[in-house]
Amino acid sequence: MGKLGFFALIVAALAALLGERIVNLRKRTLASRELVKNHLPNCVALKNLEYGSEDITIIGDGLALISTGLKYPGLPSSDVPGKIFSLDLQDSRMKPVELRMSRNFDLDSFNPHGISVYTDPSDDTVYLFVVSHPQHKSQVEVFRFVEDDHSLVHLKIIKHELLYSLNDIVAVGVDTFYATNDHYFSHELFKGLVEPLLAQPWSNVVYYSPKEVKVVSEGYYMANGINISPDKRHIYVADLFDHNMHVLERKEDNTLSSVKSVALGSLCDNIEVDPETGDLWLGCHPNGWKAFMYDLNDPPGSEVIQIQKIHSEQPVVTQVYADDGHVIMGSSVAATYGGKLLIGTVFHKALGLKFSILPSFSDDPGKMYILDLLHPKPTPVELQIKGELDLSSFNPHGISVYTDETDDSVYLFVVNHPEQKGSQVEIFRFVEQDTLVHLKTITHPLLHSVNDILAVGVESFYATNDHYFHTDALHVLTVLLGLPLCEVVYYSPGEVRVAADGIMSSNGINISPDKRYIYVSDIIGHEIGVFERQEGEQLVYVKSVAVGSLCDNIEVDHKTGDLWLGCHPNSMKLSNFDPKDPPGSEIIKIKNIHSEQPVVSQEYVDNGRVIMASTVAAPFEKKLLIGSAFHKALCCDLK
Repeated sequence: MGKLGFFALIVAALAALLGERIVNLRKRTLASRELVKNHLPNCVALKNLEYGSEDITIIGDGLALISTGLKYPGLPSSDVPGKIFSLDLQDSRMKPVELRMSRNFDLDSFNPHGISVYTDPSDDTVYLFVVSHPQHKSQVEVFRFVEDDHSLVHLKIIKHELLYSLNDIVAVGVDTFYATNDHYFSHELFKGLVEPLLAQPWSNVVYYSPKEVKVVSEGYYMANGINISPDKRHIYVADLFDHNMHVLERKEDNTLSSVKSVALGSLCDNIEVDPETGDLWLGCHPNGWKAFMYDLNDPPGSEVIQIQKIHSEQPVVTQVYADDGHVIMGSSVAATYGGKLLIGTVFHKALGLKFSILPSFSDDPGKMYILDLLHPKPTPVELQIKGELDLSSFNPHGISVYTDETDDSVYLFVVNHPEQKGSQVEIFRFVEQDTLVHLKTITHPLLHSVNDILAVGVESFYATNDHYFHTDALHVLTVLLGLPLCEVVYYSPGEVRVAADGIMSSNGINISPDKRYIYVSDIIGHEIGVFERQEGEQLVYVKSVAVGSLCDNIEVDHKTGDLWLGCHPNSMKLSNFDPKDPPGSEIIKIKNIHSEQPVVSQEYVDNGRVIMASTVAAPFEKKLLIGSAFHKALCCDLK
């Protein structure tokens, strides 16, 4: 057998293995399950909880504490820092109130996940334990709750090598607790992709005290919610991917021994225990595949399950509430008090029923600026936007300008990613030096993951899709397997089609000065593809030029035809953003790209201390503008 045949066999075997693993993952996530609605009366959405309500716990007097703002890999999230709210369930207004935090606490990096309350019987002091993930790491924050002042006083941070992938926590003392690790690996790539595909029982439960930290239970596919029985004798652990509730007995040395497991038929997240009846209330994901593949047109549903008599030979498992995602998406917790049921979610709102990838350092909507490079002191000026565009959700990405030769009208095409709406293209007309008039919004199924755009007419353009799948995890999988699934799409009012494909991750796009060639940056393939435009807007591949970096947007010097590229010299530093070791910037120029020997030169490089994550470089009259994904912009003099 030749080398080619052997390679083909290897690829076929890997494809078969991958296919089997994906089928298995779909089974574990209940991907084929269709939910039948089972609503309760008098449901109201709670105010102030727009960024999720991942965990809820209730103090004895009817005061609920709610964590919000969780940023969890693979799931939708907000850039707003996490917060803790309180909700008085005895108040008919049902209005959550944000708790103030002490000044010594780093609010900007607060990323709360599971929470638990412990009341010290010696003085009735209430302690709140919060799992937090600053920079996607794991630690436990301990606060003292001051109810009269609506505040939390930060006491300490707890870190330990065994607390590496925390999900939920149950406090059993002033400084002791049990916690679940929902993954075996701590790196986001392995957590989000490798583990789900392998589907091995590698997660565990850890006991922590100042004197002793140890694994006390293991063998879970994804240990998630954890709580304790009213008599403190048993610990309950939800295995999300195994669809079971595990009952564990506490021993004198704080180890746990397995008693039984109860089948749930759903992917259950957090656990709340009714202190009077001992019933377990679970926030569940009825179809986990929809949660991971998040599509607003087919949203992930919500399910609340109650377990009665869990210690009997025949526990009673009941579906109390179910919704297909059009009322509430991604339920993660359910808590009861005084005839009321609260349902919290990972990333959606909360109901009261009688109920990434890159950092972003601003919650402000996107804006457009203009900069006069002929001015001796160039100063960006914000453009005023008029028309029916929803400015509050404006999230601009790639841009392109087209000048109509018939009347010199200037049109600006902007790739926009409004929250939970995927990709769309906004078309503006530039008027009066400082104003954009919004003309129309363009959406289409083929424009599903748009990165950059190249306008070639008043209403026609080429656009790059940088993903084939909608979720980051599956996109990473295609990158690991080296699958060139991305494409370039041509759009006009009369025709929309794929114009070029077979690209690892199509990013920046631009056109030659004579309009004959299209340039496409394959950011993962580290190359610039050259395509010839032919009649009927067909693109024919000509060649590729290796650039040795992850190059983003492309600008073309209209006098020389040189290509200028904003690049990322180290993608791992970009995806694992650490301000102490920031991602660098690199500017590359390509001269004579259509010759047999194009000249590729590095024009600027920085380790991230001056400018991080460069995405674009534009030359003009001996000046060079350098833009970035989330940092500042530079204006430099060219040599």
